[in-house]
Amino acid sequence: MNLKTLKTILSKQKIIAIDTETTGLNFDDEVVGISLAWGIKKEESVYLPIKHKVGNNYSLEDIKALLSNPLISENVIKVFHNFYFDYLQLKKLGLEVNEWYEDTKLIAYLLDPEQDTSLAAQSKKYGLINQKEKDELKKLIKIKNRLTTFDNVDIDEADEYSSKDARATLELFSFVNFELKKNSVLYDWYQCIELPLEKVLAEMTWNGIGLDAIFLNNLHSDFEKQLKQLEKDIYLLAKEEFNINSSKQLQRILYRVLGLPKVKMTNKGQLSTDNETLQLLERHHPIISKLLTYRKIKKLDSTYTTALTEKLSKKDGRLHTTFSQMITATGRLASSNPNLQNIPKKDEEGRKIRQAFVARDGYKFIISDYNQIELMVAAFLSGENKLYNAFKNGEDVHQMTANSLFANEKDKVVARLNAKKVNFGVLYGMGAGGLSKVLNCHPRTAKKVLDDYFKTYPMLKLYAEQTALEAETFGYIKTITGRIRYIKDINSNDKEKRKHAERIAINTPVQGLAADIIKIAMVQLQKEIEKNKLDAKILIQVHDELIVEVKESEVKKMRDIIEKSMTDFYLWDIPKKLTDILAVSISIKNRWIE
Repeated sequence: MNLKTLKTILSKQKIIAIDTETTGLNFDDEVVGISLAWGIKKEESVYLPIKHKVGNNYSLEDIKALLSNPLISENVIKVFHNFYFDYLQLKKLGLEVNEWYEDTKLIAYLLDPEQDTSLAAQSKKYGLINQKEKDELKKLIKIKNRLTTFDNVDIDEADEYSSKDARATLELFSFVNFELKKNSVLYDWYQCIELPLEKVLAEMTWNGIGLDAIFLNNLHSDFEKQLKQLEKDIYLLAKEEFNINSSKQLQRILYRVLGLPKVKMTNKGQLSTDNETLQLLERHHPIISKLLTYRKIKKLDSTYTTALTEKLSKKDGRLHTTFSQMITATGRLASSNPNLQNIPKKDEEGRKIRQAFVARDGYKFIISDYNQIELMVAAFLSGENKLYNAFKNGEDVHQMTANSLFANEKDKVVARLNAKKVNFGVLYGMGAGGLSKVLNCHPRTAKKVLDDYFKTYPMLKLYAEQTALEAETFGYIKTITGRIRYIKDINSNDKEKRKHAERIAINTPVQGLAADIIKIAMVQLQKEIEKNKLDAKILIQVHDELIVEVKESEVKKMRDIIEKSMTDFYLWDIPKKLTDILAVSISIKNRWIE
């Protein structure tokens, strides 16, 4: 089909599905082709090769001339299956996507956050005419028994594969959109928050963040020195050299040579050497604390100090992490490649890695963080006034809990730390068994702590019981924003499975609303940046923390906008009683941590 004919066809369409093919999933990978579908029949779709190694490709100018208008037109619905990914690929070609766009993958996630949202799974679920196979892509790029990249695929085969993707996406949209519209609140949430957020996240990935590679290389050298010293210390305490990274050899040292208590077995019936086991053994021998420190530094070194510099884009020298709103069942945002969520915040080594993230010259980081948002949400949802009023009056809730539970503890720092563990443990539905591990005490002691806790905050216990009963009755839990999570095993005859399901049910509304609040804040913030035409970009979202990079001359104005966007919600109705206690800490820095 020639482009002139295709342009005429597209100009008459009110809805088109778009799918992109690339050489890989990394930021620097290139776009190989684009498929379009304006119907579900084969002749109502087309594949546009752009960068295949063999065959005739369209020029970038041809692609832009064809797609620029439909992609920005408010009169054409653009349907994607993972808008976040395709938006980034189109942006690489200099193409922008404006209203109105839809995402079948995101809709499927909202309908059931724990289902398989892949196009293959969804096409099977709804019995689409355009069926997708699970490993279709893998089979296509396997040439002569070797996995290659999409640019090596024959154009006709690429057309067959990619065009069907676009047709399946268009076909799927009618099914999932129909299902979503049955729930008007969830549909509004999708349109007002989740869809705009997907674009915000894609822009965050596009922006990337600066990294001080020299600092990381020096940190790597420091870590190597620490690891060598720790090896010597561990060998001295073990009275022999062995492979610290070998579970089998460590098992022999701990249980046979040193004779430490046997506290936990693996699923295969072997004596455990995992971190949980080591923490239980820590008070029995000084080698354990050395092993835990060794493992922590080893993991940080391999995961971040060397890996981060390897992931820097060759195009702009910045780090472009992948963000996703469709990974966690609670609605929490996730990051991968690299996973920035797992960089420790509290310990010295983790803080050093955060120090490597640096603002551009002439710019500053504004780092904003919700303080104890999940506990605040729990106080609000449960109606526990003692906890709520403590937040409203700016009191230290962990100290308040410590005064009730650990009044006889002489070390006030330890008492507050243990109270913090209990506060957050209860949020996750932790029982006496789990709490005993966290507090490193006998289960009977942990049970008394829990009993005292619920005497101190009785409404939290009532909330937990009512939430579990609601899940048991309906089979799912809702956040106050309308998002649904089905609770598997809530009515199981297996006690352990049922208890686990209850813990999920209790935690979901709390963690879910906390996640939703930061989503609303991010969408509002992006709107305000655009409205005020500020030289500022949202770069990172980790847990309850946001990093915005802003021109130095605009820092004061941006700071005020951030604070308002994170506490004053106009895009979605969050009860005033909750917003009254929301607290945001804001700092202005040259590095993530200084």
